[in-house]
Amino acid sequence: MNNDTRSINEMSYVPAEALTLEEIERRAITDALRRFNGNLSQVAASLGITRQSLYRRITLVTEWVLFRSVIRTQHVASVGMNLLREQDYSSRLAKVGYPDADRIVTLFNDLIAQIKAEKLHAGEQSHLLNLLIEASPLGIISLDRDGKVMIANKSASRIFGCDIKGRKLSDIPSQIASCCASLGREKTATLRLPDN
Repeated sequence: MNNDTRSINEMSYVPAEALTLEEIERRAITDALRRFNGNLSQVAASLGITRQSLYRRITLVTEWVLFRSVIRTQHVASVGMNLLREQDYSSRLAKVGYPDADRIVTLFNDLIAQIKAEKLHAGEQSHLLNLLIEASPLGIISLDRDGKVMIANKSASRIFGCDIKGRKLSDIPSQIASCCASLGREKTATLRLPDN
């Protein structure tokens, strides 16, 4: 068995239609470099090419590998940014076999897992707070920056005499609403409600 035949047999099996010419050449050169411990004269002879041709091909293969590494890393970063932009916290990136890209993948997946856990925790806290607000016998309201009621529990609607969500306090026909509307920011007041 000659060296060229052994070289092809030792390569991991991949269907021929899945390999590009560059990949076949890269594997043949890499295998020959391993077999001859980097002796370029022996590698060139085993591949049936001159040493100068081997240098050119090694340079081309190296450039191609570096180019693919940069492209894959850029692609991984692009996919990750799109997932973040879409707020898709359930997806994960797969490693691509290039150390720099794989480090980005690992970091991205760890960050996404942390963001997902924090969003889940915040959602649970928000849900609990909403349940407490709704169950409270006290009237609780929250206004947005424009002075519209964002949150109002059933007790607040009962106290104001109508559904007040989405309305400005100044537009609600109620003595308590006008008193609350006149309060400054972060001010408090105690009001006596009629006993009816």
